[in-house]
Amino acid sequence: MSAPTNQTSRCPNCGGVLVFDIGCGLLVCDQCGSAFEVPAEKGSQPAADASQPAADAQPPIQGAPTPEGMGVYRCDSCGADIVAESRTGITVRCHYCHNPVVLIPEISGQYQPDAIVPFTVTREQAIASFERYTARHHFTRRTFYDEANIDRLTGVYLPYFAIDAYLEGEFVAQGDRRRTRSGVNETIVEHNIYSLRRHTSFFIDDYAIEALSQALAQTIVTSVQPFDLTKLSSFDYRYLVGFQAERRDLSSSDLEGRIGSDFRDVAQRLMVRYFKTLNYTTVTTAEAQWLKITSEERKYVLLPIWLFTYLDRAKDKTYYYAVNGQTGEASGILPISPVRAALATSTLLLGGWAAILGTLWAVG
Repeated sequence: MSAPTNQTSRCPNCGGVLVFDIGCGLLVCDQCGSAFEVPAEKGSQPAADASQPAADAQPPIQGAPTPEGMGVYRCDSCGADIVAESRTGITVRCHYCHNPVVLIPEISGQYQPDAIVPFTVTREQAIASFERYTARHHFTRRTFYDEANIDRLTGVYLPYFAIDAYLEGEFVAQGDRRRTRSGVNETIVEHNIYSLRRHTSFFIDDYAIEALSQALAQTIVTSVQPFDLTKLSSFDYRYLVGFQAERRDLSSSDLEGRIGSDFRDVAQRLMVRYFKTLNYTTVTTAEAQWLKITSEERKYVLLPIWLFTYLDRAKDKTYYYAVNGQTGEASGILPISPVRAALATSTLLLGGWAAILGTLWAVG
């Protein structure tokens, strides 16, 4: 059986590979330097229709994965068959011609994103951020930030659901007001406690929730929030060329409980903030008596992250440093070198003893 056809975006001028350039926000040819808008103009469309399989290919069913979770894909540049993990992967690099390939079957049908936030932070900016961060952490294990690991810096698009929702509910809380009056011989403190109740509705705009079940991915994504979802662009697979991308493994229905819980927390925090504007001294947590979503819209989107990872095989633990590919916000969990920490402690102790002995010698 023939492998599903995939796409490498081609330059209409010379046939070279078009790669999304973060600096200019255009598709740039790696051979002649021609640049095109995204979505590309009609003349720069790839020869094959990305939504249709090649004439000799079987209809793709989510990448035609084997029972072991692998799929066979065809490189549009050289015709080679590419064997790749097909659970959530979207992009690969051909092992023959080394061109980046977007696995079209993995982003078709229900898995096609509605929108994408393109990278605006460049690789060089992400590396500079990483080097500044590690320079401030002297106990970090050297292998985490050596050149070999820096070379593994990866630009990754991770899957989210962006949700717009109108909510309606009723909330109760307790507020108190204190007023102090001073008399001739006494100070009077008035303390009044009020039961607060409010029926209201409000709008939550572009609430983002990760669509991957992997715990580490969720942690990384959360650590570099927020993204500016007003900068969403209509999805075009050409944005993915030259980057890695993950396909969602959670549906919006899988997240119903999480969404409901998150919206309740957001609503209760908003109500506490509202009650405090009414000049109460303190307000207890607002409890939702009931809360319902009256209308909502959900979009499946891909968001950009630059990622370093380091696997400590002895501890079987993965450390990471992540940079928001849109805002530059960064976060990381660094591996500590016991040797460096011990040397630093020894240096401090020796310095302390030297100071004590110097003081005793001076006194003596």
